[in-house]
Amino acid sequence: MCRPINLLYLQGLTKDEINERRIMKLMLKIKNGTPPMRKVSLRQITDNARSFGAGPLFNQILPLLMSPTLEDQERHLLVKVVDRVLCVPPPPCHRFIVGFDNGLQVQVG
Repeated sequence: MCRPINLLYLQGLTKDEINERRIMKLMLKIKNGTPPMRKVSLRQITDNARSFGAGPLFNQILPLLMSPTLEDQERHLLVKVVDRVLCVPPPPCHRFIVGFDNGLQVQVG
C-alpha cells in the first residue's frame, strides 16, 4: 500500500507541486473548516513554515486574501496565518504588499 504522498509522486507531480497542494489543502481547512480543524491546520502550517518556504506560502495565501468574496472572519483567519508565518525568511521575490482601506493589492516590480 502506498502512502498518499507517494501516490502523488507516481502521478508525476514534482516536490514543489506536492508542497503547493499541501499548503492549499491546509489553507482551505483554515478558511472553511471547523474550529478544531482550523487549529490543527494552523499548527501544521506554523510548524512547517520553514520547510515550505516563504515563496510557496505567500503564493497560496495572497490570492485567497485578495478574493473579493472573502468574509470578515475568513480575512481575519488568513491574516492570522500571515502573522504566524512571518518568521520565515523572505523569499527573493518581487512582490510588495500594499495595504489599502478596502483590501490588499499586490504590486509586481
